[in-house]
Amino acid sequence: MTVMERPPFSGLETGDTYHLLALLPGMNPEHWQVVLDQLEDPTQILGMTPDSLRALGLPPATRQALTAWQAHGLEPTTRQRLAHAQQQCGYLGIRVIHWCHPEYPEVLRHIHGPPPVLYCRGDIAALDRPCLAMVGSRHASRDGHNHARRFAHALAAGGFSVVSGLALGIDGAAHEGALESGGTTVGILANGVDRPYPRRHEGLAGDLLQAGGLLVSERPPGTPARAHLFPQRNRLISGLCRGVVVVEAGLRSGSLITARLAMEQGREVFAIPGSIHQPSVRGCHRLIREGAVLVETVEDIVSELGVWESVSSQMEPEAETAPAHLDEASRRVLEAVTYEPVDSDSLCRATGMAASDLLQAMLLLEMEGLVESTSGGYRRRSG
Repeated sequence: MTVMERPPFSGLETGDTYHLLALLPGMNPEHWQVVLDQLEDPTQILGMTPDSLRALGLPPATRQALTAWQAHGLEPTTRQRLAHAQQQCGYLGIRVIHWCHPEYPEVLRHIHGPPPVLYCRGDIAALDRPCLAMVGSRHASRDGHNHARRFAHALAAGGFSVVSGLALGIDGAAHEGALESGGTTVGILANGVDRPYPRRHEGLAGDLLQAGGLLVSERPPGTPARAHLFPQRNRLISGLCRGVVVVEAGLRSGSLITARLAMEQGREVFAIPGSIHQPSVRGCHRLIREGAVLVETVEDIVSELGVWESVSSQMEPEAETAPAHLDEASRRVLEAVTYEPVDSDSLCRATGMAASDLLQAMLLLEMEGLVESTSGGYRRRSG
């Protein structure tokens, strides 16, 4: 590769140079990986000849921007983008952690296509703790929400930073569980950290920051949420963490993308199983068949990672005893109901009760919030 003797970016600070790399038009994680593979110093790209840039396989828009800069200095559009990003970061208190910065997460350097800069809003020290990601369906079941909150609560209380994507469903429940424990949680966004997405979670993002958490993105302030940015974001969720816990996931979901990226990055993948009749957990079951660790308790995660055994004590199994005020018939029915749907005939046989007595007891248990009616009969309510 041919590099000019006097690169035209010599007057820029190191941080500004990497910031510029992040804003070059047309560049994506694949192109950045090629630069890292081919050049000892990634900033050399800014002084390379047109033929060398073409040999690197960089897209035309990137080559044109670099060639124009070398000929005439930083062209107005790119200069304006850099100035605007710097201005917004300063105004909003967003830190730009570049590739050579001592606070750039070391674990992220070794993933495929690590970003040249990270935009961080909040306390960067949240990444100093061992990080564990928790992901799942945006349309999670009640059980899924409960699992995410309880596991995140215990993990955060035990010293982990719980990492997720601030999305609806499992992501939001994981962040909330971590906050309820007084622990730390980190949101990785596909858009700018100045505009949390979805809008419904702006309050959650504010609570996260107030509690000493962190919002992270590779996109500059002002970047809106776009569909193609979410899969790229997912590599950061898994890349920053020791492992990924998949709470609920269908067979086609972004959570499975994150899990597969985690496997490629050498991270542990954990999956919480569920009912075989529930479509939203089939992705978890597939992951378990492919080698993910089946998770029933926080201990399953902690023992696999080999860190902070004290975490497991934060989540003792809930006692399955019936409330003291229930009558004998209701207690007998509650003992017969499981977390899988059970039909009325089966419950009558298991309890030896007449259908009318069973129905009366079940109505009481539903009013107490202990069981719920489903298409397949009745089941216990978790959480």
